[in-house]
Amino acid sequence: MSIRKSTKDYLKIDVKDILKLLCLALDQTKEQLFSNQDYELNNAELKTLDSLIKQRSNGKPFAYLKGTQGFYDLDFIVSPATLIPRPETELLIDIALDTFDTNKKISLLDLGTGSGIIAITLSEKCPKWKISATDQSIDALNIAKLNSTKGIDFYCGSWFDPLPLSKFDLIVSNPPYIKEHDPHLEDLKYEPIEA
Repeated sequence: MSIRKSTKDYLKIDVKDILKLLCLALDQTKEQLFSNQDYELNNAELKTLDSLIKQRSNGKPFAYLKGTQGFYDLDFIVSPATLIPRPETELLIDIALDTFDTNKKISLLDLGTGSGIIAITLSEKCPKWKISATDQSIDALNIAKLNSTKGIDFYCGSWFDPLPLSKFDLIVSNPPYIKEHDPHLEDLKYEPIEA
């Protein structure tokens, strides 16, 4: 089956992100797909695509299928151990950057860091800042450490519990805030309940 035919066939079914799934299955960009529409998918590629479509149709977030999610101007590894970064969280970054001098040494704590998006993004933007981050999930912290390229101090435990006695100039946190019966929860059924 060619890219042209598979795209037409799959667009007839109601699957979110079908073009992105095709790109993921073939490890190609959209531009590559459209410029090579006569490429014939082999059996392994069709099997991969069908598996991705089934998972996405069952509600698994695209970010978990891909294994990464963009945030601010960075890409982050995500897994079912972490919440998927949301664009709304970028507001916390903007507030921190607007509130504190990015060239001055300050200490910052990120509570419930998850994949580390807040701590890591601020570390990238403000290399002079001393940043610590906590999370109760060791699996989430392992993802945060994979994402981190800077010297962020990560601690495993609930909120302030694992921290040595310290003072911080800024404490940030973006804990889950969706009500129990909110319709958005359907989109979150694959994300970690403990987060």
